[in-house]
Amino acid sequence: MRKGKNMVGGTRMNAVVELRDAAMQLLKERGKEEIFQGTPRIKVDIEDLEMASWTPAIDTTAVEIWAPNKVLNVWTTGSGEVTIVGFRRGAWEARLLSLAGYGRGLKPLH
Repeated sequence: MRKGKNMVGGTRMNAVVELRDAAMQLLKERGKEEIFQGTPRIKVDIEDLEMASWTPAIDTTAVEIWAPNKVLNVWTTGSGEVTIVGFRRGAWEARLLSLAGYGRGLKPLH
């Protein structure tokens, strides 16, 4: 796992990975496929969170979250390398984790 340029220690990366996993779980469970600017992606809107996942390059998945402005943009390669493109902390994090079942004794997807 690579440290993104916005990383301080391991805490920021750990938070981003957990948030990415929660978003991916919701995208898999509730997302709809669409074409956005010529690119296929999966998107879901839940409450005031908008999440999307798409493939910007071969073997790379991007996850973006808006709440309502963009608060997370993270890219992950098939080999597990994680790059934080953008990350803004806030109350949206707890909402996302709650929506995905984290903290209620449910096992998160990995």
